[in-house]
Amino acid sequence: MSKNETIRGGRRDAVMRRGLMAWPQDSAEDRARIAGVADILAALDGPMLLRLPGRDLLVPYDASLPAELAWYLAVGDYEAHDLDLAADHVRPGDRVMELGGGIGVTGCALGKASGAPVVIVEPNPALYPAIERTFAANGVGLVLVKAAASAGAAGTAQLAVAQNYWWSRLGEGGSPMDAATVEVATVPLAELIAAHEPTVLAVDIEGHEVALVGSPVGASVRLVLFEIHTPDIGTRATGDVVRWLEEEGFRLLEVRGQSWAMARE
Repeated sequence: MSKNETIRGGRRDAVMRRGLMAWPQDSAEDRARIAGVADILAALDGPMLLRLPGRDLLVPYDASLPAELAWYLAVGDYEAHDLDLAADHVRPGDRVMELGGGIGVTGCALGKASGAPVVIVEPNPALYPAIERTFAANGVGLVLVKAAASAGAAGTAQLAVAQNYWWSRLGEGGSPMDAATVEVATVPLAELIAAHEPTVLAVDIEGHEVALVGSPVGASVRLVLFEIHTPDIGTRATGDVVRWLEEEGFRLLEVRGQSWAMARE
């Protein structure tokens, strides 16, 4: 077994042990290897194409994206629980809508599981080129809604855009010092569901899920795959999100790390 295979195997074991209360931390070896990846990215003359280990997913990658993310992708430690839940619970023919597109990796996994185009609702304009490249590389259809989901009326909101996009935040508080603020459109969740009639709703919006509590989840949705950011929002807010989904008729199927799968009977 190669050293890289040993690293990936150990990382996979660590992912499976993660719980609700804390985010994973980079080890000294991780930090050293991330620094090496940063040097490689700085020397690139155009994008490179990554193949996720153990996944039928390709990711075009260039120097505009963070070195940490390239390292996590290379060792199979990017949204591993979300990718597993997509494979286990999404059915062929499902219509999927994902709130929070990232660079399109989980969206492509959802699309490959359903065999249908995916609606991505993403407010961060810096991510649109990466999302489009990732979907094109994987041959998955994309409908890109350039907005954030909200509980209230349509309008606008302030998005703090960080270089490491997972630290970007919608609304007040919690944003890194280096974030640039942009104004983005907001669309009510109920309106998005009515327009696209998804059967699967996937949500990974970095703590903003709390702001959606109380929104009606349309009858077309049979399954929600929800990353609830308990280390950031706390256990009481996590309870609020879960109770909201229960009141909307969903029951818990399983929890992996911070990722929840809930379905209507």
